[in-house]
Amino acid sequence: TRSLKRADIVACVSQQVADKLNSMGIPEKKILVSPMAVDAHLFSKANSLHIIEDYNLKDKFVLGWTGSFRSFHGLDILLRVFKKVHESINSSRLVLVGDGFEMESIVKLTNDLGIKDAVVFTGRKSFTEIPDFVDTFDLAIVSARNASDFHYSPLKLREYLGAGKATLAPNAGEIPKMFQDDIHLKLYNVGDIEGTVQKINELYNDREKRNIMALNGRK
Repeated sequence: TRSLKRADIVACVSQQVADKLNSMGIPEKKILVSPMAVDAHLFSKANSLHIIEDYNLKDKFVLGWTGSFRSFHGLDILLRVFKKVHESINSSRLVLVGDGFEMESIVKLTNDLGIKDAVVFTGRKSFTEIPDFVDTFDLAIVSARNASDFHYSPLKLREYLGAGKATLAPNAGEIPKMFQDDIHLKLYNVGDIEGTVQKINELYNDREKRNIMALNGRK
């Protein structure tokens, strides 16, 4: 707090963070809200052919996620959603790109749920490799454990949209304020497993909607 008060400008990624700073005694005139952003050009120059071959993803319906394996991302919930999706869409695969403290428990849960053959763990990848992995996704996912105090501005969301991918994101924090449901992306309610499964199944069955949403999101 002392360091922030001494600063001339304090930049943060969402209004929720700005409100928190203000409550800490940082004058509103010093706070700048600058949401996360990506270079869409970088994400338009991807080549995923080698990844599709290496991970046996040809002719698969790929749900993808990138990030750090941390509790607040709620990957255990995502795995339970995917288990139900995979029961109805046998060709579905879940690709998890990244690493972190929760990796061991997530791998164990994958085994416990009986979906280990349908889940791909790529491990940590350099930032320059991420566009190639995102390019393999038919549906990109932003996951979350809960919607309360959901204050961050997901970089992965901008990466997915910049890559021109249909995206499923939580109805939480700044996301529904900045993006329109069914226009730029598809919103889901955090923790609603059945509802989320239904939205994924709908998007799987409607390729045209996925394509339109992806174009709108990229714009």
